[in-house]
Amino acid sequence: MNKLQTTIVVGLLIFAGTAFSRTVTKEFEQTVDLAAEGTVNVKNVNGKIFVESWDNDEVHIYAVIEVKASSSSRAEEFIEQVEIKVEKSGDELYIQPEHPKARGEDFFKMLFGSHNPSVQVDFTVQVPRNVQVDLNSVNGTIETVNLAGLAKLQTVNGKISAKEMHSAVDAGTTNGGIEVEIDESNLSNDMRLHTVNGSISMTMPKSTAADLSMSTVNGSIHTDFPLQLEGMWSNKNVDGKINGGGNKISLGTVNGSISIYEK
Repeated sequence: MNKLQTTIVVGLLIFAGTAFSRTVTKEFEQTVDLAAEGTVNVKNVNGKIFVESWDNDEVHIYAVIEVKASSSSRAEEFIEQVEIKVEKSGDELYIQPEHPKARGEDFFKMLFGSHNPSVQVDFTVQVPRNVQVDLNSVNGTIETVNLAGLAKLQTVNGKISAKEMHSAVDAGTTNGGIEVEIDESNLSNDMRLHTVNGSISMTMPKSTAADLSMSTVNGSIHTDFPLQLEGMWSNKNVDGKINGGGNKISLGTVNGSISIYEK
């Protein structure tokens, strides 16, 4: 590459790096009544989801919306079109952001500032302790604390963390680790924790009874629990029973290790 070509490429990269040079934010807040046996569904694209329990029979939703654009006026104009949609149907509550769809534009239009701004929405949601939750994101972490209803947690690019849980967790991600802490030894549902690029760590009471299945391709397996093996022990695949067996716990990753600890 000659000097002129190098100068042009560097110039384009610098220009592209300044395309999103202005950031504006706004907040959203709403409280909705919901029965203790209800379900809270949150869908997001870019941004984290944090859900914790509280002692009220209602759901409190707080969101921070952030828009980055090439100018303050463009960012302010766009953020006014971003909304948080909250709908209730029976005992089901649905929460998700809505904003203008991206336009199809070529590389040079993007460089010169005609592309859509970027949008990130971070949710903090407080729910009745016994509700079920179904949380989905694409680019963002998911975190839950002290829930007693079934928790389904799914993202693509992000870590999943579930702490002080009194219920089964069904969690999956593609690029990120999974960390789960279970406080209840008598689970009424099976559990599944799966990722592709990331490690899995799970902590549960010593008295937990379960049928355990663990699998990794590039990583190791560790458990504090004595296992009644089903088949041969392998550093990559392990099946067995804990305390005589019970609900199934399936842990799987491709690139990462699996660790199970006693509380």
